[in-house]
Amino acid sequence: MAQPPAPAGPPPAITERPVRDEPRDRAGAAWSGGPPPAAHQPARPVAVRTAHTRRRFERRVVLLGAGSALAVSAVTLTLFTAMSDETAPVVRPGPAATPTATATLTRKVPPGWSATGAWQTPIRPGTRPAVIPDGGLVAMVTTDRRVQIRHGATGAVIWTAATPLPPEAGDPVATRVDGKPVITALAGPRLLVWPVNGTGAAPTTLALPDKAQVSWAGDGPLLTLPGHRAALVTGGQARTVELPGKAVAMAVDGSTVLAATSTGTWWRLTPGAPPVKVTPKKPAGAKAVTRVAAAGHGTVTLVWSSDTSGKAVAALHDATTGAARTSASAPADQLRTTPVWVRGADGGAAALGPVVFDLARPAATARPGLIPLTTAGPVAYGRIGKRLVAVPASGEPVRDLGAGTALPWGTVADRAIVADRTADGVALFALPAAAPAG
Repeated sequence: MAQPPAPAGPPPAITERPVRDEPRDRAGAAWSGGPPPAAHQPARPVAVRTAHTRRRFERRVVLLGAGSALAVSAVTLTLFTAMSDETAPVVRPGPAATPTATATLTRKVPPGWSATGAWQTPIRPGTRPAVIPDGGLVAMVTTDRRVQIRHGATGAVIWTAATPLPPEAGDPVATRVDGKPVITALAGPRLLVWPVNGTGAAPTTLALPDKAQVSWAGDGPLLTLPGHRAALVTGGQARTVELPGKAVAMAVDGSTVLAATSTGTWWRLTPGAPPVKVTPKKPAGAKAVTRVAAAGHGTVTLVWSSDTSGKAVAALHDATTGAARTSASAPADQLRTTPVWVRGADGGAAALGPVVFDLARPAATARPGLIPLTTAGPVAYGRIGKRLVAVPASGEPVRDLGAGTALPWGTVADRAIVADRTADGVALFALPAAAPAG
């Protein structure tokens, strides 16, 4: 029987994440901030560890009232098992994967990419790949539930995990620990870690305390803990920091935790060091912070009220100095109603509702009505009304996409990574750039 056409974004076999209940501040009041999940958005998941259950959540930046700075305490929570792969030599790619190198996508492809894959490989239905910019690699889950890393350009297998993922494990997430690229997966009460520069041997594990929430919004895994604490993973340990006042942890930024309040002030919290308070600088045309939208990768994204009626300003701030790197004015109602934040793993572009950020320049462009779904390279993909669109971060004209166009999970090694149904299930395709017309 013929397969039904796949919709835009990842194929239906790739599941969406539920949204967690509204968080509450320390006085019990509900907080309304943070982005809702984007349909088919290949973003990084968040999970919570409770005594008996584990759920996966969309990351919401939970920012409350301002508070005074406290001394940062460094407490070791628990230890990794020995990381035998940490010093393993680089495993060089073997022969390129060629048996299915000429496979053609059955779905429409995004502009600029070929419909014929440079390579493809089956993946386990219901899972999401992870783009690894370091080395131009892609991580995925094989049909027998093993984490596998392939070279983005050729499809050559770098390594395959020695053991399958536990049944309760989530999708692999590409991140960093102590500045080194790793693949992580949440499995019930454990965080599994494979060094990218390894062999795929048994993962190292970190036991998680009860009710710990794990997120990957920044440079590494962030643990949000009961008792107004957070932790980052360093030196094979989870080291905690105390959160100042009513600040809430947002992301790991290098070797620090970023925590902020709804007033827009944030702190850089490094285990064993005093907290550093950062006050954001006003971008042009801005009045006061109305929302702290996102953080990580050296930046904090804020929404400001505007000098212009009916407008608001979305700004990308330097996480260390508070300076506004770039900003754009957009309709206030589209930035007020919990706009979706997406940022590609390749670091080319990001979007906060109708504002698209070119992270390389940096620059920002307002695209009124845009609801972003994902970004890949210098392009944001999403919807404007009922139209599926590709939005260049450079400010070039928006391009309409046909219904069912495959949206990339990311770009790596000059390939767009997309998913499609095949006769045998679901496959990952690496699409090369399309040949120039004429």
